Amino acid sequence: MAGDIKHIVTDAPPFITFAAARSLDYLLYPGLPVIISDAVYYEAAGFAGRLGEQEIIDWHHAHEDMVRIESTRAFVNAVTLARTAGQPMPRDLGGTAVVELISQLSASGERARFALE
Repeated sequence: MAGDIKHIVTDAPPFITFAAARSLDYLLYPGLPVIISDAVYYEAAGFAGRLGEQEIIDWHHAHEDMVRIESTRAFVNAVTLARTAGQPMPRDLGGTAVVELISQLSASGERARFALE
């Protein structure tokens, strides 16, 4: 898929709003693959009972061919520190993970546009 344009979901709150409005399919309308960092996905769908959580999980499963959750070192390190050292998750984790993701895509020659800024 190198060279193809992708949508990057950059922030959890608008993602949650789209989910609560049952409008996540709008992200697919341009026919572009959607990339979500692991941290943004966790912020949006990682808490039981959160508004829009189940809609996001179901939507991702229904569109695994077009929606990709991308792993980041920022999220893995934060989870590791939370589990081993009892440290809280950083408040800016989603933003940090998205910056890392954009850098990864850029380094690999992939192009992306931002969705849900």
